Amino acid sequence: MDYPFIEVSAYDVTNVDARASVQVRFDGEFSLPGVTQQDVVDAVKAAFSSLPNVTVSATQYEVTSSTV
Repeated sequence: MDYPFIEVSAYDVTNVDARASVQVRFDGEFSLPGVTQQDVVDAVKAAFSSLPNVTVSATQYEVTSSTV
């Protein structure tokens, strides 16, 4: 199974020690009507972006699991 793994990172351009990172993994059970995975990522990005001097980035990774 492949699960999208999103990391949203933020840092203050005026203070190298001020940073935050949120990791979100969506599984196959994500099926809330009216809410998309992009909505969740956008909400996290918006929270970080509302702060002054903060730069935000989001990266999507694919995580593959298998039985051993």
